[in-house]
Amino acid sequence: MIPSANASSVTNFTISIRQSNLIQLQWGIPSDNGGLPVTSYIVQRASNRYEYTTIATVTTLYYNDTAITAGSIYYYIVRAQTSVGLGRVSEIVMGIAAEHPS
Repeated sequence: MIPSANASSVTNFTISIRQSNLIQLQWGIPSDNGGLPVTSYIVQRASNRYEYTTIATVTTLYYNDTAITAGSIYYYIVRAQTSVGLGRVSEIVMGIAAEHPS
């Protein structure tokens, strides 16, 4: 196969609220890597669904976001990276950071 396309989006993208200072994201490898190995995953976050900022580049199939504020809403996307470039954008997952217990 001659590499000619970017990777498809990651699969099974999920979010888990673990505690007031931890949101855990997990995903599976893309179903199509465009003929090249995935070298990393780009994790992006927004507070409004439209203005995403890269918060991490990882080589694992998960990311633990600890730079969050209790009670705040966060939206996340993940993209696979190959030597050709970024893969397709994942589905959007949304989570509300847990409130501190009173």
